[in-house]
Amino acid sequence: MYIANQTGVSSHGIEIEDWFPKLTAALASRAVSSEPGNIVSIQELCEAGGFAHLNILSLRKRPINQFGGFWERVTYEEDRDFFWRMLDSCNKVFYNPKIVAQHNIPDPKKTDNQSTQHPLVERWLLAILVCQHIATSAKHPSISGLARRYEGDLLRRLATHFASAGQHALGFAFARQALGARFSFKWSGYLTLLAFKALLINEVR
Repeated sequence: MYIANQTGVSSHGIEIEDWFPKLTAALASRAVSSEPGNIVSIQELCEAGGFAHLNILSLRKRPINQFGGFWERVTYEEDRDFFWRMLDSCNKVFYNPKIVAQHNIPDPKKTDNQSTQHPLVERWLLAILVCQHIATSAKHPSISGLARRYEGDLLRRLATHFASAGQHALGFAFARQALGARFSFKWSGYLTLLAFKALLINEVR
């Protein structure tokens, strides 16, 4: 797999200077493998803070055919699913930060693109499905672990979203799943708080 870098640009200008800031920091003190860049590990990419969009990666046709290409069951974050599953099948990855593409960040106020045509909660739910697909198919522990952590983050967003809307029982249900996906003592305390609120509302009713 061959990966380049990119910036994130919105109507306000450049919002993301470096798509892989953690990877840039990790490579800062390392001698380059060749003039364009470095060979990087799967673990380094999993810790890079993002994933390579389709406009900044290339790979041989063989693994695409072998592992089925895109997962056509989803209409959101299918590029994330594709990247991590293809990465899981690669022996070597080369990163070239000197080639920089431009990613146009979707306007959240519009619904004329694939990222914003789904309501927010639906996007989170579809992303969770993608995480589960990656976690159950990836052989590399760094990739499956990353998918589970991302799923935990998404479940936390759902929990806080419904809790802030006064739907404490639903918030608690997602919070409990989030705790299982990504444990922390702080989140355990938040789960307990939601449980008390859900019980209190039921008692009042």
